[in-house]
Amino acid sequence: MCDKIYRKGPFSFSTLFVAVSLLFVLLSSSYAEVKRVTIMIKGMACPFCAYGVEKKLKRVKGVKGIDIDIQKGMARLTAEEGQSIEISQVPGAIEDAGFTPDRITATVTGRIERNEKGNLILKSREGQRTFNLTGDRKLIEGYIGSDVAVTGEVIVQKEKPWTINVERVEKK
Repeated sequence: MCDKIYRKGPFSFSTLFVAVSLLFVLLSSSYAEVKRVTIMIKGMACPFCAYGVEKKLKRVKGVKGIDIDIQKGMARLTAEEGQSIEISQVPGAIEDAGFTPDRITATVTGRIERNEKGNLILKSREGQRTFNLTGDRKLIEGYIGSDVAVTGEVIVQKEKPWTINVERVEKK
């Protein structure tokens, strides 16, 4: 019935809906998503500490898996399928658990571009999140316009965008 009402020209409403949905999925997949985060945690020394940290990290948007290594003072987070870890919430979750966040390393998938100032960036989904990229400039420039997975240390700054000191780039 809906097809008969909205059909004008060679395409039906349902065909148009499927095409627009597919386009949205294709465009969304080419932007940055935080897939893995490793954070060093100062002061975490016992299973009770780890439990408190895990409880707070479970509240971070996009987190599916949490692996805490008490000996190394480290937590590894993995994203839900099709989701992005809201990395800006991670340091606060550690602080809320009563500990001090230290070095953060992340693997972020997306597209490397240049911003209006000519700086290298990893652009976020719908343009809402942008990471500045530092490190081996020649390595990074070789992937401009490409869908990649970037791994490196995340430099947390009061103002955004945050910076990733790139250690590795893999083409997707």
